[in-house]
Amino acid sequence: MNSNTLFVLLATVAMSCVEVSSQTTTTSASKPAHSPHLSRFGGPVIQNVEVNPIFYGDISNSVQAGIFRYYGAVVDSPWWNVLGQYGIQSGSIGRMFTVPASINKTLDDVKDIKPLLYKLAKQGSITPDPKGNSVYTLHIAENVTVTYVNAFNNLKSCKNLAGFHSAVNITDLNLGVPFLVYTVIPNNDCFSPSPAENINTMRLAAAHELSEAVTNPLFDVAMNFFATQGPKGLNQAAQYASLVDFNTTTLKYEGEIADFCESFAAPQPTTIGSDSKVYAVAKLWSNKDNACVSI
Repeated sequence: MNSNTLFVLLATVAMSCVEVSSQTTTTSASKPAHSPHLSRFGGPVIQNVEVNPIFYGDISNSVQAGIFRYYGAVVDSPWWNVLGQYGIQSGSIGRMFTVPASINKTLDDVKDIKPLLYKLAKQGSITPDPKGNSVYTLHIAENVTVTYVNAFNNLKSCKNLAGFHSAVNITDLNLGVPFLVYTVIPNNDCFSPSPAENINTMRLAAAHELSEAVTNPLFDVAMNFFATQGPKGLNQAAQYASLVDFNTTTLKYEGEIADFCESFAAPQPTTIGSDSKVYAVAKLWSNKDNACVSI
């Protein structure tokens, strides 16, 4: 990444993922051309998130510790306080879990990731909070390819995918919650030429996805109704969608809380974590300020 180029994480029509593009940026403006407004639909928000990192593959102990520390610091920070206007309070860090490296070198969300998380929950390796506060952040090792394919997207890590969030139905496991909410952050070193940029690219994607996972945790579920039933599925979709800019008259989707702001991420937004250290984050759309903000 040179001084004139920023890898901007741009939201795609899939609603819940960030796509990477290389874009020359010379402005730090905080308002996109479209004037967003996040509307509250019938789905839940995660008020007191408990972040539980899952590490898939060969990821060093030091990197795991850094990611664990990052989440614990930013969910109790001035940046996270931006979410207070949407009913989100300070969060906490849960526990981490490692999946050995001897598994797949290609992971598809539907074919591999959802079944993996379902299996981990079923065997008790991960235990979702019965109050619905758990979010599992799945970080993928280098040389493992991630694909995210649905009615709206066909995305691939190290090509056009930096992260996404989704949910898997675990109703039949009788664990007290119907869905397990998760984010997926592939290894994004391929987009950044230096270790320092690698860390910030990961943190930007992680912050983007976590903020959307707590404000719109079941949006993939909502959009499946819309994708399979069209306008007839709108009422069902509205029962699962939470905070999103979606025009129910024109059926036009604009984005989730972090989608509007990645084009305005220069310079890199930061926050002071609960451990008093500085961390890279993603700007978020504030209805209150009518702008993208990070503090």
